[in-house]
Amino acid sequence: MRQTPSNHGVYMILYSLILSASAHQADPQSLLVSDQVPLFEAMQVDSGWYPSSGAMAVRVQVGANGTADVAMEGDAHLEWPTDLNLSITGEEDGGQITLSAILETSVSIRFDIAGYQWEQEIDSRSLEYTGQNQFTPFSIGSVQTVETTNEGGNAINFDTTVLAVVDVRFSGELRPNCVLEYTGNQWSIGETLLESDTDVAVFTATEGADSFTESAAFEGNFSTTCEMEFIPVFEVCVPIVGCQNWEAGQFGIEALSSDVDHIFPANDLLFSLPSMQADNVVDFGDVDIASISNQELMLENMGAMLLEGQAEIQDSDSGFSVFGANVYVPAGGQDSIVFAFSSETEGEHSTTLIISSNDPAQPAKEITLKANVVRGGKGCSSVSDQNIGIIGLLLPGIAFAYRRRRSKES
Repeated sequence: MRQTPSNHGVYMILYSLILSASAHQADPQSLLVSDQVPLFEAMQVDSGWYPSSGAMAVRVQVGANGTADVAMEGDAHLEWPTDLNLSITGEEDGGQITLSAILETSVSIRFDIAGYQWEQEIDSRSLEYTGQNQFTPFSIGSVQTVETTNEGGNAINFDTTVLAVVDVRFSGELRPNCVLEYTGNQWSIGETLLESDTDVAVFTATEGADSFTESAAFEGNFSTTCEMEFIPVFEVCVPIVGCQNWEAGQFGIEALSSDVDHIFPANDLLFSLPSMQADNVVDFGDVDIASISNQELMLENMGAMLLEGQAEIQDSDSGFSVFGANVYVPAGGQDSIVFAFSSETEGEHSTTLIISSNDPAQPAKEITLKANVVRGGKGCSSVSDQNIGIIGLLLPGIAFAYRRRRSKES
């Protein structure tokens, strides 16, 4: 005889569904994303002779090498009711970019005055410029700026005699201004791309898995521009003609620029999960009418995280009862739930037990409880009707206490 669920049983179903939809989470995993990003690869610009015609001219050639040293820290979060939701947040002020730009400069001059002609490179040097910015990392789409500004001081001073009788005096100042704009592009997590700060990677939990593993790689864009100004002062003194001064004021040199999309080394993520293993059926077998029978369901946590939840019987009027409904099973451990059954109605009885837990692969595991009530069978000994109620309450407790004592002794 199969009993129809009561209203209370419907409430239990709803409660179980609500519990199964509760959010659970694994311990956050720390992330470190770091690398040295090449910005320039032996790039060079040439001002050409300035002015292009006339008695006196100057030429500046600049080559560039540069890197961005990046370090970003944050956390990966794994949450679920059923599907595993993976998100990433940056630690406040946990990001730092150091821009290093090295400019290899060479300066040449030429003149043609009163028949005296001369053209030569007069100076070359390596100039390094740095800048730094601290920020909250992993924001996708936002721009972080790192700037290096030089106010001067890198003077080129040249004073010599050429062609035996011609005195040349030259001084110049190169003023570069390098700006790096860094933009977070996306996360690649397995086959999933996170392209905004609100995106979440969704994965299906695998039944029996003790953990969740995935690889996460971050990609960013580095756009760098170095603008330069050169301020020269040029004087040539020749016999009879005298000294000629040329002060062109400052003139610009073509900017050095680069645009790099960079994928950082991936972080291997590992999150512990709970994983429940239990039989799908608890069979009391034949039970004497109006007697009480007890059974035990073993729960094993195959996962690497504490398994916790609650067991509820669908139909409270089914004759089945549960003791120790709260489930707490340590990683790799075992526990059990104790049941009692009694009925004054002959025939087959069954109900459904729902274990709502933090196991993402089976957040609401259904287990069938069944018994066959017989008259004068070989089930548990009958008791008088007036004692059924109190004994029905006590026996599961006694069994549960015995189980706890046995667990401690083992």
